[in-house]
Amino acid sequence: MAAYDLEEFVNPCVAEKLASTYKKDETYMELLKQADAIYDKLLEDLTGNQAELLEQYFEATVATTARRDALTYIQGMKNMYNLSIVLQNKQ
Repeated sequence: MAAYDLEEFVNPCVAEKLASTYKKDETYMELLKQADAIYDKLLEDLTGNQAELLEQYFEATVATTARRDALTYIQGMKNMYNLSIVLQNKQ
C-alpha cells in the first residue's frame, strides 16, 4: 500500500479520536490556554502589519507541525505493521 493510500485511509479515522484525546488532556488544554493568552497580549501591542505577519508565521508553523505529526503517526503505523510481520514470521 502506498504512503498516500495509508494516509487517506487512516486520517479520517484518527483525526476525530485525536481531537477527543487532546480535549481530555488537562495539561494540553492548560498549555493551549496559556498560548492563547500570550497571543492575545501580543496582538494588543503590535501594529496591524506586525500582527498580520505574526498570524502568517503562526499559520505556517501550525501547518508544518500538523504535517510533521501526521507523517510521524503514519510512519509509526508502518513501523508497527512491519514489526508485526517480523514477529509473525518468527513464530
